[in-house]
Order: sequence, then C-alpha cells, then structure tokens
Amino acid sequence: MSRQPGRKIARASTPFLVTVTLLVLFATPLQVLGRSFQDNVLGLRIGMSRDDVHRRLQKIGTMQREERGRQEVWTLAREPRFSSVLVGFDTDFKVRYVTAIAREGGRRVRYSELGPIKQAHAENANGAYTRYTWESKPGRNHAGYFLIAEGRDPEYLRSFSIKRHN
Repeated sequence: MSRQPGRKIARASTPFLVTVTLLVLFATPLQVLGRSFQDNVLGLRIGMSRDDVHRRLQKIGTMQREERGRQEVWTLAREPRFSSVLVGFDTDFKVRYVTAIAREGGRRVRYSELGPIKQAHAENANGAYTRYTWESKPGRNHAGYFLIAEGRDPEYLRSFSIKRHN
C-alpha cells in the first residue's frame, strides 16, 4: 500500500514539473530557436547602474577617461580576451551600450561563441570585414537589445557590443 500513494504523488507532480520546465524555457528572453546568445559583455548588461558597472570593472581594469559624462573608456588589465571596454549610459546613468575591444595576442573569441551564427544577420564585405548581429526583442521583463560582433577575420571577432533597442 505504501507504493500507491508514492505513485499518485509522482503522477500528480509530473504535470507540475512539465509546466515549470515549459515556463522556464519560454520565459527565458534569450532563447532563439532553442539556443541562446550572449546577453552581456564582461558581465555588464543593458540597464545596469553606473555604480554596478564601476564595481565590476574596477576588479579587472582602470577607467582611462570619461567623455561628456555619459561614456567611459576602461583599460582592462586582468582580462585575457579584451584590452578595453567602452560603456555608454543614458540620462538616468543606466547602461545603454557596451563595446569590448579584443586584446592583440590575447585569447581569441570566435563569433560562434556569442550565439548561433545561423540566427544572426550576417554582413561580409568581400571577405575583408565580417559583422554578425543578433536581436533580442523587448519583453515584459527585459529590454530589447542588439548583440553585434565584428572584425576582419572571418572566424574571430575584433570587437563585440551589446546595444539597447531605441
């Protein structure tokens, strides 16, 4: 008799587990045909506060300059992939965009590490320049953004940015 109640619990919990799993899958804003793409640059996300950006970047670099109070340029000392990062803020000093510049001689980053290439808008200028753009549409709980990776190498990026939808 002790097995019957256990079976009922297992049967009763199965629909619940399926529902929770489906909610998690469909609530994730970065899903693109079942595969996700990058939603941050070095841990910096769209809408992040200036103070949070500073706390994060002070661990790996130094601010070089601030331009017009809304854009900062940081040099990264403790980051093997990127040498510098630019951060733009809106009027509320929330992140509007972030761009990371690859480190010469550093660990190279493939375009495909950011997301599924087949899901990106691709531009190629006679093999001399490559640019991939992914788009995350705005949702109830997140701002929409573009993820842009570009460079002269067909496999490895020179820079990548995350930029808020207008």
